[in-house]
Amino acid sequence: MEKRLIRLANPDLANLDNPEILTLKQAQQKLLSKDDILLQYALGQDRSYLFAVTKTGMTVHTLAGQETIESTATEFFGHLTARRREGDIADTGACLNQLILPPGVVQQMQGKRVIIAADGILHTIPFAALPLPSTSASQQDACSDEAQTPDYKPLISQFELVNIPSLTAKVSSI
Repeated sequence: MEKRLIRLANPDLANLDNPEILTLKQAQQKLLSKDDILLQYALGQDRSYLFAVTKTGMTVHTLAGQETIESTATEFFGHLTARRREGDIADTGACLNQLILPPGVVQQMQGKRVIIAADGILHTIPFAALPLPSTSASQQDACSDEAQTPDYKPLISQFELVNIPSLTAKVSSI
């Protein structure tokens, strides 16, 4: 009875328990503009993946395993919430960038609205607070003890970021 009343009051909610399943091509055509890039994360025990999807293509990037990403993400989030010094935030953010934003993806992000569909612990990370990543494939190891990130400029200073639960979620802000 309640479902029927909800559906009558708001027909858009009718498909929540029976969502439309789209192919990649359908999703690209229906849900992404030429100025968008979707970063879809899938964390896995041994390795994780980042699917960078644009209106016309997709690249797949292999990332570190879930445990490695989780520990760095937890450390980064801890620095943010404890209001640690900017250098700590920049250093752990640069390490997290190295784990979840490969240089090729950063290059693809240029001039695009970045739509992020996180997975696992990445849902808790404010991507906007991550430091601007390097676009250089030969960047230093940002996760080493000697790594020092010079000036901290957050990702939001250069990119429009939108967080969504999944690409097919009908979010009016997209």
